[in-house]
Order: sequence, then structure tokens, then C-alpha cells
Amino acid sequence: MGTEFKTQADTFISAGTSHVRGTLSGWARFWQQAGSGLGHARQGLLAGVAGLALVSGALIETPSFGQATAKKPATKKKVVAKVEKGPSAAKGGVLPKSALTIVLKSTAEGFADIEHLFKLAAAPEQSKTLVETIDLFLKGVNREKPLAVQSYVAGTNLKHMISLPIADAKALKEFLKNLNDVDLGNKPVPGALNLFEIKGLIEAGAFLRFDPKIAYAVIAEWRDEAEAYKTVPDAALLGTDDLVVLVEGSAAQSAERKTAFARLRKESVDAIKRGPKETQAAFDLRKQAVLNQLDEFERFFVDAETIRLGWTTDTKANVATLTIDLTPLPGTDLAQSAELLGTHANEFQGLSAEGSVVTGDINFPLDTLRKKQLAANIPLTVAALDEETDADTKLTAAEKTAGKQLSAAGGELAAGLGRIGVLNGFIRIYPSGSGKFVLLAGGKVEDSSKMVDLLKAAAERLGGADRLSVDVDSEGDVKIHALSLAAYQKDYPEIIAADGKMYIGLTPTKMWLAGGDGALEKLKAAIQANAKETPSTAGPVAKFDANIAPWLKILDRELGSIGDPTLRKLALEAFAAGKDTWGLSLTKAGNKVTVSIRFDEGVLRMAGKVGAKFVKESLE
Repeated sequence: MGTEFKTQADTFISAGTSHVRGTLSGWARFWQQAGSGLGHARQGLLAGVAGLALVSGALIETPSFGQATAKKPATKKKVVAKVEKGPSAAKGGVLPKSALTIVLKSTAEGFADIEHLFKLAAAPEQSKTLVETIDLFLKGVNREKPLAVQSYVAGTNLKHMISLPIADAKALKEFLKNLNDVDLGNKPVPGALNLFEIKGLIEAGAFLRFDPKIAYAVIAEWRDEAEAYKTVPDAALLGTDDLVVLVEGSAAQSAERKTAFARLRKESVDAIKRGPKETQAAFDLRKQAVLNQLDEFERFFVDAETIRLGWTTDTKANVATLTIDLTPLPGTDLAQSAELLGTHANEFQGLSAEGSVVTGDINFPLDTLRKKQLAANIPLTVAALDEETDADTKLTAAEKTAGKQLSAAGGELAAGLGRIGVLNGFIRIYPSGSGKFVLLAGGKVEDSSKMVDLLKAAAERLGGADRLSVDVDSEGDVKIHALSLAAYQKDYPEIIAADGKMYIGLTPTKMWLAGGDGALEKLKAAIQANAKETPSTAGPVAKFDANIAPWLKILDRELGSIGDPTLRKLALEAFAAGKDTWGLSLTKAGNKVTVSIRFDEGVLRMAGKVGAKFVKESLE
């Protein structure tokens, strides 16, 4: 192997190992940062199920694997067989049922997907570099057969096995030689056929066993686990997907899964640190966001019978799809939560999505856990907002008082959602020409009179009571008010009309919002259409389709140098070519809940650009 490839290999190993070992802390930081901005809705089933992919990745980082980097120089100290050292998952020579299974269709398919993403990003050289770097670790591996990782609950840990397709003894020799080339030393185990010790992969060493009858090799921490593995990866799990992650709750007792998750919870909570310039109120809010997500993820991990994540990249249609199917264990808290889906009538069914560039609908019940989370979040959010208000030296005393009234009114409005027990609302955004848009949104509330209190506080905060005009119009039983946002029009001309007016329509239990040029007419037409429909439980629990570029432009303009401007620039370049869309749906059929997320060409192009950036900075 050439010096250039060896250097790339070392860099790649180091980067990959750092990524794996940082899964827990990185995951925790993500939720800390996201918690204050995304609100309580993202703590629902969508975030919980989709986040299971992160949980799975975090749980792989156990004391069994990932404790030492592959780049660590091979030690000369003799490694002895560890089968006598402690408990193994393969009791009596039989492996338990896999709790977590990851299957990749083939390395050829994986390479084709990488090359396609980089092709969309016009970065063929970076694609070649990345594929060649990954290929360094796959000499001797059959490119056309599935690869798998299987994990078993063993005591307080998940133990893992890697299954690789290797055609014959010649290919095995090539694979072992390549392991030596990347500092993963190996040697035959005396008296055992096709069994090898591997040094450097994990701190204590590992075992590789090759079975020529099935043309697969398995890598495991314990010798008897490697010897007990007799089957090839189940290709049927893939279906039409390129990659599948399957979590099977029945593989271990609930108590065992709780014990395994306890370690993730402890490390995630330990990773939450107050920043040097962060106030206590802001820190408390971030920490609560992490705790909420841990509660959600633990319930999915402990109470799910099966969770299947399937990823497909359609290189002809330039679309990628992530599908998540969840089946809860009967009689569990998760099953009771799932049973609530589809039991509330949607109050906003008569709204067409025709012509909109952003369409969102949600009719999501709040179970006991999420009501508890909402109740915990509200006072922390109000405290953090009030703290920001007090710290703003540009505000007068009257404006600060109004600001606190606004946060209190918002908190009471949110508390009402917990009492009615459902998030039911919609959003539509329509282009109005010249890069401008009309925004429509609405939702079910407990008592709209509290919304009036919020509007009055907002008007005072914006500069005086005259900023609110009451009963400017009506449509049916909906009374329409106007709030002047003229102070913000120059910052958000895309969605705030030149006169600065935002329209708010209220019935006793509904609120409507509209902004932008022609907003009042759009609002009245939507109210008319909705009045013709009878609320029912039909339709998805949640559905969202949107373009990205216009909103990313606004965000980039407002953030300036805050965050990662380079990454936002790459995204804007990717979306400039169009097809900057994605979509999400959440449905329930029988006892199975399905989340489907679609990423269109622009998002794939962005992924290619980000990947190319990584290659340039780390591998070239």
C-alpha cells in the first residue's frame, strides 16, 4: 500500500473513531442547542422515533467496542484467548436473539450512492478519494453481498458482531493482510481452523472466524461468540432498502433493556455542562430538553416490540427516503400512546395545499408523558425569556413589563394545549411574486380569550396599545384582528406586508394567523373552505412538505457570522439549482406507526457538498 493511501487511512481511522466515541456527547449537545428553539412539538412521536437512529448509534459505543482507536500502534504484548475471562453472550455456544441489527445491502451499493451524491455536488475527485479511502479497509470483502452488525444484550452492555462477506481462502488472506497494513494485527489461533485474533480493533483484542461454507467472516469480542455464529445476514430484512436498522424489543427482558439504557442516560446527562456565558435559566431549559428526549428514547427502546429504519437512495429519481416502522409491545406505555393516534378529529381538514410551497398539518395527541414534559418546559421557558428581557438594555421599563406579560400569556396558552391534550394545527405558505410569500397558519386552543391577552401584551411590547386593531373584519364566526409588525417589516419583507399588518382570526377554540401581501383575502378564503368540512379523524397524524432555500436565505441573513456561515453557504449553493424540497408523514395502521421522510435532489446535492468539504479538509 502506497504512502499516500496509508496516510489517508490513518486520517480516516482517526476521524471515524472520533466520530463514534463522540456519539453520546455530540447527540446530547445537539439536543441542548435545539431545545430552546424547536419547542415542545418536536418532543413528540416524530422526534422520538427518528431519534432512535441516534440512540442505536450511541448504544453501540459500549465498553465492548469503540474503546481504542484503530490508529493505535499494535502492541507486542501477547494477547490470550479471552473466552475464560468473563461472561459471554454465547451461553452454551448459542447466541441470543439480536436486539439491534444493521444490514447494508452491499458495499457496491454504498459506493454507488456516495458517487451519486458527489456527482450531484460536482465533486468527482472528492468522491474518488473517499471511495478509495473506505476501500482500504475492505480488501477481500465481496462487494455484492450484504454486510451486517448484530448486537446482543449481555448484562449491562450491548455486545456486537460484524459480519463480512468473504468469498474464499484467497480473499480471506487478502483481507487479513490488509488489516495488518492498517495497524490491525492478526494471527491464527493455534489448533482452531480459520480462527484469528485481531489486535488494535478494540483495547482487549477480538476474534475473527471465517466459514467457507457460507463465505462469511464474523468479528466478535469473544472467541465462543465468533465460533457460535453460523448464519449469513438476513437479506430479507432489506426488502427494497439499501440500509436497514432493526431494533427488536423481544430480544431481551424489559429490565435488561432499562439497564442498558441507564448507561446512555447517565453519559448523556453528564455531558450537559453549563457554558461560561450561559445563564442558569438558559442552562435549565437546555437540560430539560435533553431529559425530555431521553425519556422519549427510553420508552421507545424499552417498550417497542420492533422498530425498523429503512434507508433508500433512488439514483434515477434523485430521491432518498427514510421509513421508520414502529410496533409497540402490547400493554406498555408506548402502546397506550400509539393507541391515542387518530382518535382526535382534525379541526382544519378543509384546507387545500394547492399552490403552496410549504404545507403542514398536525393532529397529534399528547399522552401523559408529553403533558408532563410540556408542564416542565413552560416555567423554564418563561423564566429564560424573562431573563433575556431583563438583560436587554435597549428596552424601557414599560417594554420590559410588557415583554414579561407576553411570555406569561404565551406560557398560559401553551399550558392550555396540555389541558386539551392535542396539537392540532396547520401551516400554508404561498408565493405571491418577487420573492415574497403569504403565510397562513392556525391551531386549536383551549380558550382564545387568552390569545387576546397575548396580543395586547405583544402590542405593548411593540410600542403601544395602538399597535393592535380589534375587530377589523370577520368571516363567519371568526373575528379578525390586526397586529402591526411594521418594526420588523424591513427585516422580514418576504412574509410581512409593506403595511406591517399580521391578521389574527379567533373563535372560542381556534386561532388563525395570516401575513404578507394579500393575507386578509387568503385568510378569509381559508376560513370559508374550512367551514364547509366536517372534522373527522381521517388523514395522517402529521404531514409536512416544504422547500428550503427561501427560508435558509432569511436565516442566513439574520444569523450573519453566528453559527456556521460556510455550511449555510454550501446549502444555499446546493439549493440554488432547484428541487430544494423534503417531506414527512406520520401515519398509523392497526398497531403499527410509520414515519416516512423524503429528501429530494437539492438535499442530496447539499449532502454531497458537505461530504466533499469533509474530504477536502480531512483526506486530501
